[in-house]
Amino acid sequence: MINAVVAGNLGKDSELRQAGGAMVCSFSVASSSKVKGAEVTTWVRCSLFGKRGEALAEYLTKGKSVCVSGGLTAREYEGKTYLELRVDDVKLMGGGKEANGSGGSPRGGSARDKGSSSGKTIGGESYSDADYSDDEIPF
Repeated sequence: MINAVVAGNLGKDSELRQAGGAMVCSFSVASSSKVKGAEVTTWVRCSLFGKRGEALAEYLTKGKSVCVSGGLTAREYEGKTYLELRVDDVKLMGGGKEANGSGGSPRGGSARDKGSSSGKTIGGESYSDADYSDDEIPF
């Protein structure tokens, strides 16, 4: 399997559904680049399985900037090729509509393991989300 990292914006709100015995959060990320002076947009369909998908579904909304990584596959359907990514890691980068106007998730950062409470290093100092309330986070 090919591992890939895709940074871009969500095209619509994520969809949470049951697939077999697990929950899966599906969303599409658009990444744009310039090729010979013309802007080209590539869409990647992403699937995030399990509790991480359930927890992040409400934050993965239209317009949000994200960086996702995982296993990339290509599928052919009715003569078109579709890129699909089985997500291993998600970084919420902000953007989109938020009730508090902040443009990012309340926690931000990475949601690699079972939640997004991993520590962060800023300017050589380590911080954990548990050390601060949402109003005091220094980043």
